[in-house]
Amino acid sequence: CSSDLEPRQGQYATIEYDMEDFFISCVERYCELAGVGQASLRAVPMPFIDDKLIKADEDRARALKSEGRIIAEGALKDISSRVLMKILYGARMCRYDLLKPVTYLAQRITRWSPVCDKMLHRLVCYIRCALSMRLTGFVGDGLCDVHLGVYGDADYAGDHKDSRSTSGTFSVVFGPNTYFPISGRTAKQTCVS
Repeated sequence: CSSDLEPRQGQYATIEYDMEDFFISCVERYCELAGVGQASLRAVPMPFIDDKLIKADEDRARALKSEGRIIAEGALKDISSRVLMKILYGARMCRYDLLKPVTYLAQRITRWSPVCDKMLHRLVCYIRCALSMRLTGFVGDGLCDVHLGVYGDADYAGDHKDSRSTSGTFSVVFGPNTYFPISGRTAKQTCVS
């Protein structure tokens, strides 16, 4: 974390959360535990896989369960929690873009499937190609000129299994010359809207 906390006339105090080394260690941990090389991690534009794969996986699991058959577990079930909890620490600190995919996978640890393996691999691919992303805040106003902003949004029935939505919030202090992120959060709603 680099900082310059004393703004001078016409200047800004800035803080940049640089956790690139931490996220490199997350990628290395995944490769080590999953037994894959970093060459298998291709560049991807986002951490999510196609929703059709997730829905098909959930439908297949539901059908097998209704027939009394055993549902296949993903190969990475035993290591998933160690990888996800490491990534979650960095996501909560400064990479709010990772919160939804990490928490979604964390909810599935007890029913880990082969599609979850693909989702975790895709998440690590995204992290590897987005290592340069930083959370940056700057302050150039006095306390009387800044305001607290809280922004919220939700998807619509984003979880195919139970049709519940996921809400997200973002808190920031802002002013004419200030933009300082405070926190980000994501949570699945408790009921179907």
